[in-house]
Formats: sequence, C-alpha cells, structure tokens
Amino acid sequence: MHFSTLENMPISEKSNLYQSLDRNSKSIRLCKLHAGGKLDVIGLTIYTEDLSNRPEYDALSYVWHPEHIGGRTWDNEKYYPNYPKVDCIFALARMSSDAAWMKIALEQNLGQALYSIRRPDADRFMWIDAICIDQSNTEERNYQVGLMGDILFGTSSCCLAWCSRGPEQRCDAMSKHRKLPFIW
Repeated sequence: MHFSTLENMPISEKSNLYQSLDRNSKSIRLCKLHAGGKLDVIGLTIYTEDLSNRPEYDALSYVWHPEHIGGRTWDNEKYYPNYPKVDCIFALARMSSDAAWMKIALEQNLGQALYSIRRPDADRFMWIDAICIDQSNTEERNYQVGLMGDILFGTSSCCLAWCSRGPEQRCDAMSKHRKLPFIW
C-alpha cells in the first residue's frame, strides 16, 4: 500500500484491535509486519499465539520517548519530501487477515524502527510491546509484563534493539546483551 492511501482515513484507537487474551495459558499477541518498500505504509496484522507452542518471531526492544508517546513531531520531509510534515507515523493494522484495515498512530521511534527492519520481499513475524499489548488495559499490561522474560528472551528467535534513527544516540546498557543485535 502506498503512503498516500492513508490521507483520508480516520485514525482508530489501537484498543479497537484487541480481543481478550486467554490467561489460563501463556497467550500473547504477535504481529505480522507486512513486506514493503520505502514508500509503502507499514502494515500490521495482529494475531494471538500461545507461547507454549513456541511460535517463531523476533522481538523488538526500542527506546520509548515519553515526549513522543501518542505521536508528535517526526519530520518526515527528509524521507518523503512530497508529503506534509506529520505529528506521528501512521500505520495500517488489522486483527486478522480478513479484517478491515484501521489507521493507527505510532510513536515516532517505533515507526522509524519498523520502516528500518521491514523486509522488502517477505513478511516478518514480530512481538512489539506497544502493538501486541493493549496499553489501555492495565490488567492485561500487568499480565503481559509477567511474561516479558519468556517473550523477549525465552521463545523469540532474536531480540532486536532499536535505539534511534542515527548513531548519535546509543544504548550502552543494551550493548552488554549478546542476544540483542543493534540496528540503526
């Protein structure tokens, strides 16, 4: 899907994407990061998996910028000079492969990470906290935090660490973990 597809779509709350998780199992949400090129919109299909089934996915750990949560001030003119400056990075998400797409706002650093790690010719299966956990549901958030060790380091194929778009910001604490490849 091309970037211009989003222009006239209303923004949806991410909470509209979620169905309850089964807390009697190690149920989590994963997402399929759809393949795409530089001018394609980020597309995410969210689905539920049980960690006991050892699903194949990569986890993404990234720096949250509190001043940007909810989406603010990412100047996309450098990458998309023909499009106006936006307050956040938009993506399309859906709850299943046959569900309708919804336009959602992503925190700028997460959006930059997804554009950078997305493959041009193959989908990528991911666990990303801001997308796979219903952040508006405190009970679910607490439940998922209890599974974080398993999610990030127990069952994921790898855990990618994203610090920023450029090397001027570093994650020194993360560099000590061997399972965390750096991506800039």
